[in-house]
Amino acid sequence: MILSSSGVPKDYPFLELDMPYISEKKLLDEFGKNPAVQFVDYDFDNDGVVDLYLNFSASSIKVPDSWRMQGVTTKCVFMHFTKGKIKVSDFKFR
Repeated sequence: MILSSSGVPKDYPFLELDMPYISEKKLLDEFGKNPAVQFVDYDFDNDGVVDLYLNFSASSIKVPDSWRMQGVTTKCVFMHFTKGKIKVSDFKFR
């Protein structure tokens, strides 16, 4: 993944998705935690920076310890990038 703010490639080898189609936010709104919606890029927090929704619940990958230390307990995560750093949390469905 290359962050548009820094142009620096970021590698997350522990994340694997089976055929990760990029979905629109309206599909996430409609289907929620359904594993068919795996990857959505959208400014979820309305701060002018695109965030990522990632659902890897259909994979055998465990939540990384570094993410657990940030409070992540599910495989549906919100990824926010600021100053080249990633902040991860459980995605809050409405």
